[in-house]
Amino acid sequence: MCVGIYKIPSLLNHSCVPNCVTVFSGTKLLVHATEKIKQGDELTISYTELLCPSYQRKEDLESRYSFDCHCLKCFSPLEEDGLMLSLQCSDFQCNGALPRDLAGGGFADCNTCGKQISNEAMVTKAEAIISKSGEALKEIKELEKTDDYRSILDLAKNILEEQKDIFHKLHYSRISILDKAMDACINLEFWDRALAFGLQTMDGYKLYYPRNHPSVGIQLFRIGKLQVYLDKLKDGFQSLLQAEAILKVTHGNHPLVQELRAMIGQTLEELREEQNRTVQGMELI
Repeated sequence: MCVGIYKIPSLLNHSCVPNCVTVFSGTKLLVHATEKIKQGDELTISYTELLCPSYQRKEDLESRYSFDCHCLKCFSPLEEDGLMLSLQCSDFQCNGALPRDLAGGGFADCNTCGKQISNEAMVTKAEAIISKSGEALKEIKELEKTDDYRSILDLAKNILEEQKDIFHKLHYSRISILDKAMDACINLEFWDRALAFGLQTMDGYKLYYPRNHPSVGIQLFRIGKLQVYLDKLKDGFQSLLQAEAILKVTHGNHPLVQELRAMIGQTLEELREEQNRTVQGMELI
């Protein structure tokens, strides 16, 4: 592992709603704007993971950089934090969330049907699973050091099963563990399962990360690759196009973007060949 000191990028301050990202290209550290920036506006990047509640971001920033973030996202975090810690509505015909009420305690009414949580045992169970999920993520990090992907997948599957019908799909812990399960499946070459896990992360990724964020683009790229490999060409092509729209902003003409564009071109050719075969088959009929 190497360490580098980059004078100018090191001057960029942190924000949980950054307008720039830093990307390595070899030993070069590139700074890319991710939105239109007015003259005189400060350039900012994120020093920490954004797919977690504000109190976790603040703890990380305090422990590593010794400052307390007061950005726009941290100034009024209750709504997003509540959703990140939300439970699934007890009405299984409803896809709504019961956000965590961080101001008053407990959980708010369902944001879709208005139903209140009626089973206190569910709250108790949820609290236990929240703790267990945190411990599981720590254990997975240790297992990653030894590339024990089979154990990672088994652990992730067990926790996801316990979270099922309790945590809402936008609960940050569920998204994080789905991500770990996807990584494990890719390393174990379980392509179908990797795709299934990955697709479940996308609602949270698109909601919690800024629109043009590398994590969203790379996740879409990974999903697109899996879809194409599994002959889901139309879905894969759309995922790759979405990835390219983001990564061309965050990475410019980076080798990753060149690889992505080559795959888009290859997938387009395969789609055309598939269409031609279909037309020829219809003519024979």
